[in-house]
Amino acid sequence: MTDLFNQSVLEALEIIKAQSPVRTGELKASFELVEIENGYMIRTTIPYMEYTNEPWEYNSKWGKTLINPNQYWYDRAVALIAEILAMKLGGVIDVIY
Repeated sequence: MTDLFNQSVLEALEIIKAQSPVRTGELKASFELVEIENGYMIRTTIPYMEYTNEPWEYNSKWGKTLINPNQYWYDRAVALIAEILAMKLGGVIDVIY
Protein backbone atom coordinates (compact mmCIF):
# COMPACT_ATOMS: atom_id res chain seq x y z
CA MET A 1 0.00 0.00 0.00
CA THR A 2 1.21 3.48 -0.74
CA ASP A 3 1.76 6.22 1.78
CA LEU A 4 -1.06 8.23 0.16
CA PHE A 5 -3.40 5.26 0.54
CA ASN A 6 -2.47 4.66 4.17
CA GLN A 7 -2.78 8.37 4.96
CA SER A 8 -6.19 8.46 3.25
CA VAL A 9 -7.42 5.45 5.22
CA LEU A 10 -6.47 7.09 8.51
CA GLU A 11 -8.05 10.35 7.39
CA ALA A 12 -11.27 8.52 6.47
CA LEU A 13 -11.40 6.95 9.95
CA GLU A 14 -10.94 10.36 11.57
CA ILE A 15 -13.70 11.88 9.42
CA ILE A 16 -16.13 9.11 10.39
CA LYS A 17 -15.27 9.60 14.06
CA ALA A 18 -15.54 13.41 13.81
CA GLN A 19 -18.91 13.26 12.05
CA SER A 20 -20.47 10.59 14.27
CA PRO A 21 -23.19 11.67 16.69
CA VAL A 22 -21.90 12.01 20.24
CA ARG A 23 -24.13 11.46 23.21
CA THR A 24 -22.03 9.14 25.31
CA GLY A 25 -19.01 8.85 22.99
CA GLU A 26 -19.48 5.08 22.72
CA LEU A 27 -20.27 5.12 18.98
CA LYS A 28 -17.41 7.47 18.15
CA ALA A 29 -14.93 5.36 20.11
CA SER A 30 -16.15 2.13 18.52
CA PHE A 31 -15.02 2.80 14.96
CA GLU A 32 -11.92 0.87 14.03
CA LEU A 33 -9.81 -0.06 11.02
CA VAL A 34 -9.83 -3.71 10.06
CA GLU A 35 -7.33 -4.98 7.53
CA ILE A 36 -8.90 -7.02 4.74
CA GLU A 37 -7.54 -8.45 1.52
CA ASN A 38 -6.36 -5.53 -0.65
CA GLY A 39 -7.11 -2.83 1.89
CA TYR A 40 -9.02 -1.86 4.99
CA MET A 41 -12.57 -1.38 6.16
CA ILE A 42 -13.94 0.87 8.86
CA ARG A 43 -16.29 -0.98 11.16
CA THR A 44 -18.22 -0.63 14.35
CA THR A 45 -19.74 -3.33 16.51
CA ILE A 46 -22.36 -0.99 17.97
CA PRO A 47 -25.72 -2.60 17.11
CA TYR A 48 -27.67 0.69 17.12
CA MET A 49 -25.38 2.46 14.63
CA GLU A 50 -27.79 1.96 11.74
CA TYR A 51 -30.55 3.75 13.68
CA THR A 52 -28.37 6.84 14.11
CA ASN A 53 -28.25 7.27 10.33
CA GLU A 54 -31.70 6.25 9.11
CA PRO A 55 -35.04 8.06 9.28
CA TRP A 56 -37.13 7.01 12.23
CA GLU A 57 -40.50 5.37 11.79
CA TYR A 58 -43.77 5.81 13.59
CA ASN A 59 -43.39 5.47 17.37
CA SER A 60 -46.53 4.05 18.96
CA LYS A 61 -45.37 5.08 22.43
CA TRP A 62 -45.63 8.77 21.50
CA GLY A 63 -48.22 8.34 18.76
CA LYS A 64 -46.12 10.08 16.12
CA THR A 65 -43.05 9.85 13.96
CA LEU A 66 -40.05 11.44 15.62
CA ILE A 67 -37.35 13.21 13.63
CA ASN A 68 -33.88 11.73 13.81
CA PRO A 69 -31.55 14.70 14.43
CA ASN A 70 -28.61 12.69 13.07
CA GLN A 71 -30.37 11.38 9.99
CA TYR A 72 -27.93 10.56 7.14
CA TRP A 73 -24.82 11.64 9.09
CA TYR A 74 -22.94 8.57 7.86
CA ASP A 75 -23.96 9.16 4.25
CA ARG A 76 -22.68 12.74 4.45
CA ALA A 77 -19.41 11.59 6.05
CA VAL A 78 -18.82 9.03 3.29
CA ALA A 79 -19.60 11.65 0.63
CA LEU A 80 -17.05 13.97 2.26
CA ILE A 81 -14.44 11.21 2.22
CA ALA A 82 -15.14 10.59 -1.48
CA GLU A 83 -14.79 14.32 -2.25
CA ILE A 84 -11.47 14.53 -0.42
CA LEU A 85 -10.13 11.44 -2.19
CA ALA A 86 -11.24 12.80 -5.56
CA MET A 87 -9.41 16.08 -4.88
CA LYS A 88 -6.25 14.25 -3.78
CA LEU A 89 -6.26 11.90 -6.76
CA GLY A 90 -7.57 14.33 -9.37
CA GLY A 91 -10.70 12.28 -9.89
CA VAL A 92 -14.36 13.05 -10.41
CA ILE A 93 -17.28 11.77 -8.38
CA ASP A 94 -20.21 10.52 -10.42
CA VAL A 95 -23.21 9.74 -8.24
CA ILE A 96 -26.02 7.60 -9.57
CA TYR A 97 -29.15 7.04 -7.48
